[in-house]
Parts: sequence; structure tokens; C-alpha cells
Amino acid sequence: MEKWIFVGEFNCTDPAREEEFDHWHKTVHVQDVLETPGILRATRYEISEPLEGHGKYLAIYEVETEDIQQTSLKLGEIMTTACEQGHWSELLTLVHTAFYSKIIPFHPCHPHSPSLLFALRWYILHPIRTRKKFVS
Repeated sequence: MEKWIFVGEFNCTDPAREEEFDHWHKTVHVQDVLETPGILRATRYEISEPLEGHGKYLAIYEVETEDIQQTSLKLGEIMTTACEQGHWSELLTLVHTAFYSKIIPFHPCHPHSPSLLFALRWYILHPIRTRKKFVS
């Protein structure tokens, strides 16, 4: 089994309805996505001040599959069915979605090796202006 993550960066279209959006995302949308064979877990993050063109929210789904193309197609079918059944929300605006394959395993017992999700979360949630000092 290959390990992947599926990420979705998105916004709520109406800040006054953020609570409604949050409830829909947790109780409807994430449950629909998790019906996809191979998509195992979901975590959602929020950044208080997203850069222009970026989403306020980031969802990370852990994926294990033998065939990422089949998993992607099945996710598309499930999302199409969910939309047809009225599970989609006009409050969701997608900025970016993608599947990323795991290429570097982190050793969980090594004290200086962050977990993959911690490293990814730090990279995505820290604005570029903060990251510049680490670029040589």
C-alpha cells in the first residue's frame, strides 16, 4: 500500500455564516469524503490571516491505496453523488486540491524528526514572509 495525503485548501464564502459552514463541513462533507475506499482520516486546520489567494482552511486526508488513480476517480464519483443528493454547500469555495505521495519517511522515534503532518502543517500555515529567513 502506498501512503498519500489528499489536501484541500478552501474558504467559506460568507463570514457571517461561518458556524453553519463549520457544522456542514464536519458533519456532512468530511463524512462523504471518508466514504472513499482508502481515505482513512481527516484533519482540518485554520489560519487566522491567510495570504491573498490562499484559503483560510486546510483539510488533510490520510490515504493508503494500491491505485491512486482509482481512489481519485472514486472520490470524484462520491462527490458527484453527494452534490446530486444536495450534500454540497454554496458556502464552500475551493482554492486548491491535490494528492501528494509520501516520498520521505520520518522516523517517529528520532527526537529531531517531526511527523509528516506536523512538517506539512508548519510549511503551509506559516506565511511565506516567515519562511524566507530559512531559505539560503
